[in-house]
Amino acid sequence: MGKTNRVLWLGALAAISLVAVGMAATNPDSFEYEQYAADRLSVYLEDQLCTDLPAFLAQVLQEQCSTLLKQNHSTLQEIVRNHTQRQNFVLFSRYSTTFAIPGAELLPAYQVDSLGAFNRFFTYRAVQR
Repeated sequence: MGKTNRVLWLGALAAISLVAVGMAATNPDSFEYEQYAADRLSVYLEDQLCTDLPAFLAQVLQEQCSTLLKQNHSTLQEIVRNHTQRQNFVLFSRYSTTFAIPGAELLPAYQVDSLGAFNRFFTYRAVQR
């Protein structure tokens, strides 16, 4: 192998190593995921629940729905914490969260899968089960 090829290989190896170290250093932890997921859940509930209340509830709860969600953010985080499995692959993490109401099989359950990397989260699947 010539000197030029060796330098190119060493440079590529150094670049890959730097990216790997950067990924490992910026792999977000479970607490950060809980905050992210609770924020996303709040937005979803506000969009789906607060704006589509039945008429008899809308008069009473329309203004308070958003406030109730904000006041209960820590409860949403706890729900996420208790229903999430994390797979830590050092460079990134995979989070799988199931939202379901125990004992309420008639209501839909949701499976949400996300990747955490570079201090960010990427939700790549959200399905009703």
